[in-house]
Amino acid sequence: MGFIEIFISEIFIVILLTILLLIFHSMHKKKKQLNTQHSVIQALGSTYTNIFVVNFETKSMKFCQMSSYINKNYGRYFQKNNYDKNIALYIQKEVYKDDVNVFSTISTTEKVKNLLKDKKETSFSYRSFRNGEIIHYQCEILQPEPENQEAVIAFKIIDEFLWENQYNLELNNIQENMNSGQWFIDFDENSKPIKCSWTESARLLLGFSRHEDLPENLNIWSEILHPEDREKALDEFWKTINSKDCTYKYNVVHRLRTKTNDYRWFRSTGTISRRKDGSVHRFAGIIIDINEAQINEIWLNKLLNIQSKQLGLLSSLAGIYHTVHLVDLEKSVFAEISTTRTVKSFTEQQDLSIPEMMRRIMETVVRKDFLEQVLQFTDMNTLQERIGNNKTISMDFISQKKGWVRARFIAIENNQLNLEDETDDQFSGVKQCFFVTQIIEAEKQKEEELMKMSNTDEITSFLNRHAYETDLTKLEKIPELPGMYIITMDLNGLKVVNDTLGHDAGDELIKGAASCIKRAFGDFGSIYRTGGDEFQAIILIDGDITPIMDNFRQIQQGWHGERVKEISISIGVASKKEFPNLSLRELSKIADERMYKDKSLFYSKKGTDRRGQQNATSIISNTYISIVNVNLGSDTFKIIKNAEYGLLDIINQNDLFSTLINKIVEKDYLDDETKVRFKAFFNAETIKAVLSGSKAPLQFACCFNKTKTALFEIIPDTNFSELNPAVYICFKLIDIPCLAK
Repeated sequence: MGFIEIFISEIFIVILLTILLLIFHSMHKKKKQLNTQHSVIQALGSTYTNIFVVNFETKSMKFCQMSSYINKNYGRYFQKNNYDKNIALYIQKEVYKDDVNVFSTISTTEKVKNLLKDKKETSFSYRSFRNGEIIHYQCEILQPEPENQEAVIAFKIIDEFLWENQYNLELNNIQENMNSGQWFIDFDENSKPIKCSWTESARLLLGFSRHEDLPENLNIWSEILHPEDREKALDEFWKTINSKDCTYKYNVVHRLRTKTNDYRWFRSTGTISRRKDGSVHRFAGIIIDINEAQINEIWLNKLLNIQSKQLGLLSSLAGIYHTVHLVDLEKSVFAEISTTRTVKSFTEQQDLSIPEMMRRIMETVVRKDFLEQVLQFTDMNTLQERIGNNKTISMDFISQKKGWVRARFIAIENNQLNLEDETDDQFSGVKQCFFVTQIIEAEKQKEEELMKMSNTDEITSFLNRHAYETDLTKLEKIPELPGMYIITMDLNGLKVVNDTLGHDAGDELIKGAASCIKRAFGDFGSIYRTGGDEFQAIILIDGDITPIMDNFRQIQQGWHGERVKEISISIGVASKKEFPNLSLRELSKIADERMYKDKSLFYSKKGTDRRGQQNATSIISNTYISIVNVNLGSDTFKIIKNAEYGLLDIINQNDLFSTLINKIVEKDYLDDETKVRFKAFFNAETIKAVLSGSKAPLQFACCFNKTKTALFEIIPDTNFSELNPAVYICFKLIDIPCLAK
């Protein structure tokens, strides 16, 4: 063998050994990565119920651990090992709608890879809506070895307390960015306030960093109110608390004392929530720091009441408003104090009248959908009439470049720059005024955030009636909606369930209805709870709605609760396809009518004559001048009727029933002997004992107010029982002479 052959042979051996070493090193490295990954999975397995490995190259997923629920409901799908499709299915079926954006960060293998690009692990919390209940989950995403094209994803159910802590932290961050904070006043079962509490963000607005600096003292809120604002703030607060249907919203601008003992301006808004028995449970309020804007407003008002004929002084308005102009209608003057380049291009045109100049400015700067209203507001020919005896009129609109803008005309008293009389609101026809504009985009964004908080139903997490009415108004502006359907639904038998099985069973039925409705219509549009047992849906579909309706009926048939065994929901549908020339509100009325027909059919099949019951109730109602529905168990009542000449000056919805009886006795309507018999007759335990043996009505006649004969009648509710001791107490005056002693 020659030298060259020996040299080539040795080179070949070296290359072969190098390849073997590289293969061995690669296998060792792969084994090390697998061991690391295996250790991570083992560690997660003790606390997480579902664990799987995602491969970025093959876009596949492999389960290492799977809960029985996931295996039962998704096992057959997950066998396909396509991560993107499997996660999309899980998001659609399981993830709560408000948390879809959070979960979408891992909705594809590419997103998971990007998420772990600069870190080895991350996590987030989300919610799942299952069988009418919200379940809280924690999700962990890890990549034990960055060089390995695989990641480990695990999730588990967590305690609601942990979720609330995270939610409250996020809410505090949002409120701090919005310069706002929440505060609460809790009430006992008798609707008496017992505690005032503040969130961290609210404390920080007032300069307090520690809990003990702003304790949960009931009187602390009224104590830090400015003395001049206290009466107004408390008056509005109690109006909100005493509102019968929770529609009265607390909305007050006032000052609060801070830690440094100075006062800042806040806008305070709030609503109340009630318990099932109607008593007030909690007042939830939000305070928004408006100190700078309010001080600017006060400064302007003071400025307008300072005697000065020098326009130079008014230039300070430029620091408050976006644009400021002085308008003299009598002399046709539109004088610039502070302006923009766009507006200036029109004011420099000498040949334009003030009305024409204003019209051209508005056509240039105002967004088209607001233009007609703004042109009416800025019409100089009608300004004197519209401003009348007011000091100012204003309007909010959206401009083409600056977002939300507030325009305002501010009248100058006596038609001069001489405004020393602060009490005189009378004007003899305005001839001089300021026209100012102010950018209010940030203020509108805060309002929008607050609106979102007030648009959701607490029990079902559906949108509420306010949101429904708002959405109808928005959708009316869309010209072509051939696939639009308005669906009205009403839960059958809710009152009977509440009266016979209790409100817990009623809540179960409401949540069951929400679950059925969401499963049937949730993928096609928006769902709303518009009343106690009323629901609406606005959906948009391309084809026939019949399969969706059939599915809805099947879902109802398959529903069974723990306390309530079955569910029935009446439904009415109206579509743009069927009625192309009708508005959405007209469609809503048609859907209502069809729902009531469906409900009548349901009750006729059940053998219940609802119209007959209503007629009988109407006849009884017309016979009496005062009727109250009393729950003898809870000592509460609800006014059904209280006509003139009834007990108008006695009945107060917030009283207990026993308090009402005492009031009648204390009013001296009855003589002393009758008072004793009256109190004994209306003893709750006595009434329950008598009616438990016989459902016949009880009557009590007496001389009333020394001149008239009165008849009180106790009629048991149709579902009267020991668990539901409900009765109707009726009062009328009869034409029988009163034999007063």
